[in-house]
Amino acid sequence: MLYIYNCHHYNNNNNGVGVVAEMAAERKAEKYLNLSSDHIFQPIAMENLDAFSSSSLEFLGELGRRLGSLSGEERETCFLFQRLSVAIQRFNSVS
Repeated sequence: MLYIYNCHHYNNNNNGVGVVAEMAAERKAEKYLNLSSDHIFQPIAMENLDAFSSSSLEFLGELGRRLGSLSGEERETCFLFQRLSVAIQRFNSVS
């Protein structure tokens, strides 16, 4: 299951690009720290202007590579990031 955490903490955004996403990913990881060992939790944290947390980039890059190896489509990682961007835009348009 993939959950997208859309960050709206503008007061912390002056520290640099992606800092808020990193903070959000860390908070989510702490929240689910005691999840049983038969589950894998990977927070996906993205700021509004496509700044991802480093763990999100690593995970999504690997996921895109694996999807690409199964589908044979070299651009699968790019398509994955495009789909996430559209999902964020849709969320922002209704909130």
